[in-house]
Amino acid sequence: MRIAVTLFLLFMLNHIGFAQIDKSETQLYQWTDSIIGQKNTGIYNGLVYTEKHRMINEKHKFFKELNFVFGEVVYDDKLYTKVRMKYNVFEDQLILKHSFSPKDPSIILNKSRVKSFRLFGHQFNNLSFTTLKGATIEGFFETLLKTDSLQLLKKHKKRIRSKTNENSRYYEFIENNNYVLIKNNQYIIIKNPKKLEKQFPRYEKFIDDIELDTEKEKNKDYDDYLVAVFRSVKEEMITPLESKE
Repeated sequence: MRIAVTLFLLFMLNHIGFAQIDKSETQLYQWTDSIIGQKNTGIYNGLVYTEKHRMINEKHKFFKELNFVFGEVVYDDKLYTKVRMKYNVFEDQLILKHSFSPKDPSIILNKSRVKSFRLFGHQFNNLSFTTLKGATIEGFFETLLKTDSLQLLKKHKKRIRSKTNENSRYYEFIENNNYVLIKNNQYIIIKNPKKLEKQFPRYEKFIDDIELDTEKEKNKDYDDYLVAVFRSVKEEMITPLESKE
């Protein structure tokens, strides 16, 4: 009889223990879903991101911020919002992180499955095109201006330089951006925003007049300057486009 009672008590204790474990796991899964959302779990599949460069100042390789911030991404034609991510400009990679723990890995999204993303209010699209010279360019491009007749894109790029500080090596990344104008399905690289009239000599006077009105934008930010120029350019003024690319 004692043996039977003992076995029964052991069975009940084990059952209670497993039930507590199951309940704990269930709470964990619920907590995880509440953090990243069940609909978002599909995008957290990819290669683990490993940082290769030591960075110690604001001249880092990422767009705007070194830390992860909330944004949105269209992945496999599905829109995911409130995703913690950052854009590695130097390597043209979109990196995600679903946990706030620094111990948990960051994930590199498969670029071919990313249609677009939005970060800090800036819209990026995954594009591939051929220029008038026959060069193929692809990657994430920011849309600066889009009208019925033209588009102005910005390809964020950074170049790397090695630095040494107290016998310690680190890296800085300097902006080296490109701009692309799309007109009549032609892709023209704007080689030097400072000298638009040299690339479009036919409209030199017209561009010079616009520069007088946008001198503050030009000195402050080439993005604002180029947007102001091409927003002001009438459709017939850049048809056909002239380029010394």
